[in-house]
Amino acid sequence: KTCIKCGMPLKKCECYKYVYHFLGIIAPFFNEGIAQRGLYRLKFTGAKPIVSYYGDAMCECYRKKYSDVKFDAITFVPMNLIKGLKHGYNQAEWLAEYVAEKLEIPLYKNLLKRKPLSKVQHKRKGISNRFLNAYKSYERTGSINGGTILLIDDIKTTGASLDACAKELLYAGANEVYCLTA
Repeated sequence: KTCIKCGMPLKKCECYKYVYHFLGIIAPFFNEGIAQRGLYRLKFTGAKPIVSYYGDAMCECYRKKYSDVKFDAITFVPMNLIKGLKHGYNQAEWLAEYVAEKLEIPLYKNLLKRKPLSKVQHKRKGISNRFLNAYKSYERTGSINGGTILLIDDIKTTGASLDACAKELLYAGANEVYCLTA
């Protein structure tokens, strides 16, 4: 069993520590073992065929946990432009494209951007440093006229990037933001 709000096992629920901007987060896998190795392969080597496996699992998780929520759009956590040019892909975007197509929900690619000189999140030590870095790293690029947004990322570690993006989506005009990760 996991907490629908923070996505952690109930015994490790973090909701008492933080006030998140998103209303819930779900994932079909924990960030460990073979699931973690596969996601790291996708993240660091661009193994795009893996997207369908994780995407299908994310869609199944969505159907089980978010069946009572009507989503108006899907978007994703953006990547730093320099890192994106270096890698040539954004795995969160690939997952969002796959999930949006399977669930037949419109994909909005240009709602958020990562600031050009923002620091890489996975190298930040400590939860407070990760949250501070995330809040400085993202900004909205468009506006939304209400609605409920499904925000997708590949991996949730502390939830800092997802929370920073959810905050920006709310400021852009979304009514609610929920998250889905692999």
